[in-house]
Amino acid sequence: MRYKSITSIFFLLCASVMATAQNLSEKFNKKNPMVVVCQEDKPYAYLNENGKAEGCYVDIINALAGKFNVPCRFVIDEGAKSKALFDSGKADLILTDWHIYCNQPSYLTSQTVVGYNRISADSVAEIHFIGKDKYLIDELDDEFMRLRLDGHIAAIQDRWLHPERTQPLSVPATHYITFVALAISVLLCILCIWALWKKRSATRHTSELNEMIRQAQLISQQYAVEDNQPSHDIAFRHDAMLSNPFVAISFYDEKGQLIMQNEPMMQLGTDEYKSFRKPLYNSEGLVACYFVAVAVPKPTV
Repeated sequence: MRYKSITSIFFLLCASVMATAQNLSEKFNKKNPMVVVCQEDKPYAYLNENGKAEGCYVDIINALAGKFNVPCRFVIDEGAKSKALFDSGKADLILTDWHIYCNQPSYLTSQTVVGYNRISADSVAEIHFIGKDKYLIDELDDEFMRLRLDGHIAAIQDRWLHPERTQPLSVPATHYITFVALAISVLLCILCIWALWKKRSATRHTSELNEMIRQAQLISQQYAVEDNQPSHDIAFRHDAMLSNPFVAISFYDEKGQLIMQNEPMMQLGTDEYKSFRKPLYNSEGLVACYFVAVAVPKPTV
């Protein structure tokens, strides 16, 4: 029974809220909007250069009316004219100091304080919603409290009364941050491209190196060569290949230019050796360099 009672109360509240919105939207429409009068007092309520109502109170009323889907029409004038219009029954609400109507039983004042207007150095007016429709005043009170709790009212007040709290970053600072972010992004892209290039280059170079070593080993099972520079300069895996006094060795690039030769090759005369030249290919099948081995007879004792 207890849970059924709670459920019933919940649905009744929901139905009440829906009925409220429906009742207000039925009472006020585009042809018959809710008329609100205010005393002209910038930045609380005033007419801009185009004659449109603006200000802190205008935004608050529009936020409340939007919750009930109720259109509004604002009449903003000097205090006496605003009061006269409201007193004549041509307006549904007036935003003014509650002291003006607190002793008149025919008028109703909202419980919430919409704002405070300074009258003099030592006098501040409490601004409330004032009207003759208790239902409307009560609903505005309830919705105002909801908007205050979720911070919506404070945001509107800060926008109009404390703009320094909501000022965005200055244009130069925004441009600076954008430039730095863009520069970092470009730098990261360059680093990524460079790292990818290095990885691919290392992979390609390793495959070329392995292939050249394999080919050199086919020429002489005893020695191997390795290419550890992009320009295909030759370095030797084994020191014995250069220091062997019985084998003269030279390396030439694909254009026939000498890359390296060992001491025995330097000491030989042209009629003392018989040379043969074998091409070494890279991984793309192109000639990278030529390997020339010269057999040197062992010295007779």
